[in-house]
Amino acid sequence: MTGGITAAKREEWGLEQDHHLFFALRWEELLNSRTYDSWQVRTSNLSSCLQELLDGLRLARSSPQVFRGLMSVAEEALNLARSDIVVKKHFAPSTPLLEEFCKGVTDGGDPKHEKLQRLESLANILQGWLADYRARVEEELRVILDQEKPPENYKIGLNRLIMSLAVELSRIGYSIPYMRDGWAVLSDPDNGEIKERLDRFFARFSKHLREYVCYVPLRIPVRSLPESKLSGVEFLPPVRLHDELMCVSEEDAYEFTERHAN
Repeated sequence: MTGGITAAKREEWGLEQDHHLFFALRWEELLNSRTYDSWQVRTSNLSSCLQELLDGLRLARSSPQVFRGLMSVAEEALNLARSDIVVKKHFAPSTPLLEEFCKGVTDGGDPKHEKLQRLESLANILQGWLADYRARVEEELRVILDQEKPPENYKIGLNRLIMSLAVELSRIGYSIPYMRDGWAVLSDPDNGEIKERLDRFFARFSKHLREYVCYVPLRIPVRSLPESKLSGVEFLPPVRLHDELMCVSEEDAYEFTERHAN
């Protein structure tokens, strides 16, 4: 990833060390809509699986058939715990507890109240342990990124940590466009030296509410809506195709125009 970047680009971005350049490029790639799906940010992690399990267990109290569907979620949670380097280092007891949880889900017994209560208690304990998961991810990232020179064999670990951070930020509600804008912070020397840029990057995700404009793809028949209903609605070009309005992002608008040009 870093090998094809010229010395001039490195200097322009102020990212001359490989581990800083790799971090910035991988972050941008992870959140870019043009990146292959399998290389983009994942949609789940251990915390999201635990929340899904808790929701399923509560629903199973009134709808027992739901309980059987929790097996695949529990197995996914266990696999994530075994592969997540932050969980293995900072939350090691999670794995045996998840193994116990999986056994309770797959042992074939009826989901009686006591069993559901015990499994829910295990899931709540696990969720509580993971409360500072994001802080531990950032801590491990800084261990690598705060070094002046790239550590040996850093890319695999750094790549996993970048993915872990992106998934967790997405899970707690940060939008992909807002996250992607972190690239602008990392790649602009006007934001200071690399350490200051990294501080700014992580400070963006301090959980303070910020307004952010998002454009949602929307297709509606023009003739079915009176003009009064369209007042105050902003449509980006192209706005009309076969008597329909198309509201798209600026990036997709260009592609849309190219794709449908005669």
